[in-house]
Amino acid sequence: MDDLKNKKNSMNLLIKIRSEYILKKIFINLEDKNQLQLIRYSNKLKRKLNKDIDDYMKEFFKVEIEIIPKRHKYGKFVNIYYNEKYYHIYFDNNKEEIKRKEIFKKEKVSKIKVVIDYDIKTFNKLFQGCQTIKKINFIRFNRETVENMSYWFQGCSELEELNFTCFNINNVKNLSHMFEWCESLKILNNFKINTENVTNMSYMFNGCKSIDKLNLFSLNTKNVINMGYMFNECKCLNKLDISNFNTDNVNNMNHMFCDCESLNELIINFNTENVTNMSHMFSGCKSLNKLYLSSFYTENLTNMSHMFSECKSLNKLDLSSFYTKNVINMSHIFSGCELLNELNISEFNTDNVNTMDYMFNDCKSLKQLNIENFNTDNVTNMGYMFNGCSSLKELNLCYFNTYKVNNFSHMFNCCESLNSLDLSNFSTKNLYYHNLAFNQKSSTNNHHNFNSIDEEIFSNMFFGCTSLEEIICSDQIINEFFEKSLKINNNIWK
Repeated sequence: MDDLKNKKNSMNLLIKIRSEYILKKIFINLEDKNQLQLIRYSNKLKRKLNKDIDDYMKEFFKVEIEIIPKRHKYGKFVNIYYNEKYYHIYFDNNKEEIKRKEIFKKEKVSKIKVVIDYDIKTFNKLFQGCQTIKKINFIRFNRETVENMSYWFQGCSELEELNFTCFNINNVKNLSHMFEWCESLKILNNFKINTENVTNMSYMFNGCKSIDKLNLFSLNTKNVINMGYMFNECKCLNKLDISNFNTDNVNNMNHMFCDCESLNELIINFNTENVTNMSHMFSGCKSLNKLYLSSFYTENLTNMSHMFSECKSLNKLDLSSFYTKNVINMSHIFSGCELLNELNISEFNTDNVNTMDYMFNDCKSLKQLNIENFNTDNVTNMGYMFNGCSSLKELNLCYFNTYKVNNFSHMFNCCESLNSLDLSNFSTKNLYYHNLAFNQKSSTNNHHNFNSIDEEIFSNMFFGCTSLEEIICSDQIINEFFEKSLKINNNIWK
């Protein structure tokens, strides 16, 4: 009876201690045998009673950290979260505890101890901003209660190597920004964590500029919703096989591989039926020369702006499987695809698209383009749409309705090989044009008033079309400026 009473009192004492979150006292008191009994019988530990508590508390989190003592702008070594449930303790070479939040260049730290409450669920920002850490070895990590690991290593700019060993987490839901801006990270070993409950992987490797390979076959992505910016600016990554990724529930892929400049092989088998945003998805993948997207189903897609922009090595692209009825924005979608000579967008439905500016900008190798199926009834911006398509010889735009278009600026600029142009359905009735070169705005609802506009402003629409001798167009304004440009000075296009 006395034993039971003592156990009850001990449990009450533990609850009192834990309610005040005096973390350090808990760890110190573990040396006391009575305190061990106190913890052993606490049902709040949520562990098996037959496990030795002393070993458990010693081994559930063990980490080795190698640092580079370094003074930076604020002199801060690492963020210490005293107001939450974990913090860091630093020891100098004499094993004396450093009380400050900073260490400086001449100080040598031999050990970093991370004190963590066993019941913690929000575990984000643990090493955020640790600009002096070079290497971290996780010897053991058993945290069944952890749900949030976002921003873990964000901003660890000197971190070169991470080793995960016996890393046991089963309930984590958020890995967003986990390795963001780890600019020096080159080695990621044994990254085999349980991610079956994770819903957010956005910005996960964003800005990892030095890493050249990633093994992510162990990642379970079946519940992930957000993959935006996941590999953004992984500039040294040259091959990525994520064919194992289950993307059934993903709705955001914007900037996912953006600016992966060295990426020359990408193996994916995505289900994209729920994705709404793919803007900048492959933008800046300068080394990627082939891309197979036959698995893509894009029924819910609304934003495709810059999707393939600056894919300078891409020479062939088949998007015949794309369903684009709900897409609103196609701005810059193929801009800067200099080597693209074969493009299949014959199935594109553009009923709801309102902006097409820079759509084929600088597609210098494109010799033919079939866009006769385009519906442009809702498009308001066609500026620079075909700018720099120097190999394009003919273009049939007879079905283009430009009634709502207010920007034709440089639309066919530098289409040097273009010799035939059908603009029979073009209208400039609602044209509203702002030309920065002349710092003026011009608008008209009346063709007779339009003649007062400086002819060079509108003639930029055909600037550099040195082979173009005739256009088919019923619009009086376009014809007037085209003919006047021919008669007055052919150099206006040169």
